[in-house]
Amino acid sequence: MGRADSVVAEIVEMFYLFDRPMLLDTAVTRAALGVEATPLDIVLEEMAVSPGPSVP
Repeated sequence: MGRADSVVAEIVEMFYLFDRPMLLDTAVTRAALGVEATPLDIVLEEMAVSPGPSVP
């Protein structure tokens, strides 16, 4: 499927990432930088009320 298009070939190669759920661990970032991830429900709430970027 990706022989003619190198971008498609790379996408096909990355399908293994969707075989199982991804678990993200922020422990290293938290320890190194002292920052916390924003909870998903807060991000979605802010996105729902945000007007988005203005386009001239």
